[in-house]
Amino acid sequence: MAHLQAFIGARPVFVAASTHAGEEAQIAQATYLARQTCPTLLTIVVPRHPERGAEVASLLNSAPRRALDALPTAQDAFWVCDTLGELGLFFRLATCVFVGNSLPGCHGGGHNPFEPARLGCAIATGPLIHNFEEAFQALHGCVQHVRDARSMAAWVEQMVMHPSRRAELGKLAQQVATVNEALPDDLAEKILALV
Repeated sequence: MAHLQAFIGARPVFVAASTHAGEEAQIAQATYLARQTCPTLLTIVVPRHPERGAEVASLLNSAPRRALDALPTAQDAFWVCDTLGELGLFFRLATCVFVGNSLPGCHGGGHNPFEPARLGCAIATGPLIHNFEEAFQALHGCVQHVRDARSMAAWVEQMVMHPSRRAELGKLAQQVATVNEALPDDLAEKILALV
């Protein structure tokens, strides 16, 4: 983590997590729009299915791929992280996070927002979240809903340009996501006390 943080430096990082076919083109457009205001923005695209890495990298101007041990240069707008088990690392590097499988044009249904929320990330999602409706309802007020590349770009710009607002949203999401973390341990203790 420290090595990657040092490598990326002060660049703002937009993580598009668990993306599906039909979303990366919109994420690319949002990145190009946001880079007009935030020219050093690095967008990390983490496809839900890592085997799509080459396809996604090709769509994003032959972006470097983590699966090939390639790192983004200062000139790269995108980094495709087509590996498994590393989302937590990328969330820790993130300025803001978009949770994929939620934009019109993809299969839709959303993905679980609690992992980035637990890490205090500012989060956005598209409108198609029916698979995780309860999770998003719990995070109501913490998660921004975007409908297309333009609204996504505007949100990214807001998160980059207003760090105090970003931190406030991340802290609120973290509080909601971690409120019941002690519950399983508490229940186990009570059950053991009865035995």
